[in-house]
Amino acid sequence: MEVLKEFQIKDVSPAELMLGIKVTHFSDYVSLDQQHFTESLLELYGMCNCNSVLTPLIPNEHLSPASPDEILEFGKLKVNFRSAVGSINYLSTATRPDLSFVVSALLQHLEKPGILHWKSFLHVLKYLKGTQDVGLTYPKNINVGVVTYTNADWGNCCVSRRLVTGFLATVGGSLVLWKTKKLPSVSLSTTEAEYKALCDLTSELMWLRQWCGECDILQLNNPIPVHEDNQSCINVVRGDCNLNNKRMKHINIQLHFIKEAVRNNIIKLIYTPTADMLADFLTKSVSRPILARALNSLGVLSLVLSSYIISIFIASCYLPSSLNSLTLVTKMIGTATTVIRRTGVWIRNRKCLEFATGRVAAELLSRLFNEKAKYETQKLPFKRKAQNFRALFRKNSNGIVRKLSQESSILSVAINPLGIRL
Repeated sequence: MEVLKEFQIKDVSPAELMLGIKVTHFSDYVSLDQQHFTESLLELYGMCNCNSVLTPLIPNEHLSPASPDEILEFGKLKVNFRSAVGSINYLSTATRPDLSFVVSALLQHLEKPGILHWKSFLHVLKYLKGTQDVGLTYPKNINVGVVTYTNADWGNCCVSRRLVTGFLATVGGSLVLWKTKKLPSVSLSTTEAEYKALCDLTSELMWLRQWCGECDILQLNNPIPVHEDNQSCINVVRGDCNLNNKRMKHINIQLHFIKEAVRNNIIKLIYTPTADMLADFLTKSVSRPILARALNSLGVLSLVLSSYIISIFIASCYLPSSLNSLTLVTKMIGTATTVIRRTGVWIRNRKCLEFATGRVAAELLSRLFNEKAKYETQKLPFKRKAQNFRALFRKNSNGIVRKLSQESSILSVAINPLGIRL
């Protein structure tokens, strides 16, 4: 590379710890996480033994300015709110995009924090308790390509009604860029809101193309796909909408450099339904299934093992070796073959299961493995064995999923969860 020509660089061992970020090298991927920093943060605020929660912010909750009584009550705690929020802000900008929205909301109340804002911060710590080793994954030997998503939440602020925008960019399916931002102006329509969000993303992509070219990392010769869930916004860019109508004529002319970016083959707009919009969690507080689905798809370590993944693991590890595990799972779950084909994940023995899900999962599943001998000796029809296994899994699955969530036994699966249940 050009850097080696300009500077004398000594090649030592692969990086393991960098600015508090742990770098783990595997045979087929590299992971980045801040588990040690998260543990120290929980210890600092006395939250090591707290119960974990499923989301960083309660769904559909909005943080309003604190009242005088709330400010007074918070003052009695004698805690540094700026330092506390700054700590999780570092997490959100380094390896935890799932914290981006809640951190952005808390940063707006640094001047006059109230007791409710402090409780929201503690809620984030409870979420971190259950997701300490969540991080980013970057697979090797993949087809490299940049794909982006942009979204806006119109009138998000219940006081000023200013919108919140969010966008992200992936390279080879793994997250490399994300941002949540509250704009200083009010938008009069969803089209205008989405257009402003698209404007911010386009600016970042112009910088990304220039940076990748200077560092000789990627050759972005083709237009970068931008996924947008607002059809009217796309029509404005393509010229299918009258820009002099009452909803759009007041927008600053500078925003129309998006059209120039499209003409110059810098970006390419693609309509994506809201249900498939992966940047949704950057602009609002979403439910756990939506958050987990987005993070899985972006190469972020899963928050919890979905039920269909657990069922595949159990079936492949627990059933007698003489049976075809794939056939059984197909009989139990109608679309299991599709799942396996899309994930490329197939664990065949208990050792692999322990590696994938960690010590806690192996302990909880031990009662299933202890029944293995009985299943091997039973002279029952294949269908009956499948029914028995299904009943046993139902009996134990709730506790398994709950414990996995609490103890943060994580598995990375770069697909969209299908929500399959036994």
